[in-house]
Amino acid sequence: MQYEHTRVEEEIQTVIREQFEEPLRQMLSEYLAAVLQQEVTEYLQAANVALSTTDRQLAVRNGLGRQRRVATALGVVDVRQPRVSDRREGHRFTSSILPPYLRRTPELETSIAALYLLGISSNQMAEAVGQMLGGSVALSPATVSGILEKHSRDLMQWQSRSLAEKQYVYWWCDGIYTPVRLSDDRPCLLVIVGVLPDGTKELVAVHQGVRESKQSWLECLREMRARGLDHEPKLVIGDGALGLWSALRETMPQPQQQRCTVHKTANVLNTLPKKLHAVVKGHLHRIFDAPDKAEAQQQLQNFRKVYEDAYPKAWACLAKDQEELLRFYDYPALHWKSLRSTNVIESAFSTIRHRTRQSKGAGTAERAVAMVVALGRRAEKHWRRIDGVDKLKDVLEGNFKHPPLPANKS
Repeated sequence: MQYEHTRVEEEIQTVIREQFEEPLRQMLSEYLAAVLQQEVTEYLQAANVALSTTDRQLAVRNGLGRQRRVATALGVVDVRQPRVSDRREGHRFTSSILPPYLRRTPELETSIAALYLLGISSNQMAEAVGQMLGGSVALSPATVSGILEKHSRDLMQWQSRSLAEKQYVYWWCDGIYTPVRLSDDRPCLLVIVGVLPDGTKELVAVHQGVRESKQSWLECLREMRARGLDHEPKLVIGDGALGLWSALRETMPQPQQQRCTVHKTANVLNTLPKKLHAVVKGHLHRIFDAPDKAEAQQQLQNFRKVYEDAYPKAWACLAKDQEELLRFYDYPALHWKSLRSTNVIESAFSTIRHRTRQSKGAGTAERAVAMVVALGRRAEKHWRRIDGVDKLKDVLEGNFKHPPLPANKS
């Protein structure tokens, strides 16, 4: 039976490799060839705007270079880069898409950061990545260590950047846990993501803390103040951890608070028998997905009528933060889906989020922060701008007024 299971698994992997991985690698190889040719075409056009006195072109194509093997997240692809002969003194064509010594794409280096946070050693990492790439790649343990050190150097530069010119409209705050055994305590990495006035989302801070304590959040917020952060966000979204809110009251008392509805839903469900989870989740969705605040408040009271007597702990959990849970309704409707939860952090760090089973090998706190920042900055490039960008200026200036709410329903 075990043999049959292994054989079927191997056949599935073969089908996936043949039907998906190989075509995707071929497409990537063809795409790289096309964009490299386009890059050369644009270079030649710019170089030959002014022709020489003999009307000879100053820069021309000169065939293709030797075949190179480049490791990507999809595997190893073979590329031949176009060559250019440039007759202008002091000019030489260098591809910005495929630099001369590039052997690994940034996506692959980010994958190594994620593997580190999963507690995988450099030796295991080199072997695992080599197998993933499906080809012969010079990815030794020393190479992996070099990539990790590069992330650490990048962290130092990122953590020392000035925040004096920054102004954030919204913040999402949460703590993430890594399985790398950093100490005997239960360390977590405090993460802040912000929205700028142009609607773009940005990784603001990653700070090593112990649990999600007030002291750890205070250190994080004070450190940002020391780097010039003068403008406080208008709204901060986070879970019910008391440390964050206590620290904010001491360092940044002006922002309003929004509790994460996803965390609250999980907390309420934890007080109930599993057989009720689906029904109760539907009740909670009617609160948090209501068309306006008045309807949400009505649905909240409906929940109370149904569950308060039979399941007092569920109602107490929900009622505890009801004002902060519905705070997002005071902001532009186009922002609601973004302000209801800390999902932007959850999704960006889903590979390591709340993994409590720690690895045997000890890591370092500084390197763990560096890997999280590397992952976050890579994810940052793919974050969508918040909807309703034109409303952000009004929120910043305090000019936004929500449409009048309808009269309470009986």
